[in-house]
Amino acid sequence: MFINQELKNTKIKNTIFRVFNTYGPGENLNYLKKGMVSIYVSYVWKKKPIIVKGSLDRIRDLTFIDDTIEILYQSLNNKKLKKNEIINLSSGNSLTVNKLLKEIIIASNKTKHRIIVTKGTPGDSKIFHTNNIKLRKLYPDVKFTSIKEGLKKYFDWINKIPINKKLEKYHPFML
Repeated sequence: MFINQELKNTKIKNTIFRVFNTYGPGENLNYLKKGMVSIYVSYVWKKKPIIVKGSLDRIRDLTFIDDTIEILYQSLNNKKLKKNEIINLSSGNSLTVNKLLKEIIIASNKTKHRIIVTKGTPGDSKIFHTNNIKLRKLYPDVKFTSIKEGLKKYFDWINKIPINKKLEKYHPFML
């Protein structure tokens, strides 16, 4: 509302993207307070049990970082965008935490991994999924990366990083 109020009487065109659960190479694997995928992947990377705070039945809509970047890049020249557009930027594909953990273990090439389920975080959502119909109409050619392929790319990057090293020099832009 603030942006729309400030720009209402101008010719400035703006688009607000509501970005949901983006994951992939470049995340700080040492920061375990944000990003469900990066938190779980970090435990695997450090060869520690995966600690899950909350139900394995929670649902999340996950989007691979390359897909998010591609849509943001395309928005620079997308003539379909109107002034003051608000768009949910998500894959629209949801999965349970349990399914996510299974996919992480497969992508990490581990045959099994210890999972510890603890009490949930107060205020955590059971379902965090969004409608992306508007996004798909505005970007009809965008193909979202599957969770299998996204995690494979994520682990291709992670496997290049020695455990407990400073991550900055391993950022995808630095490689």
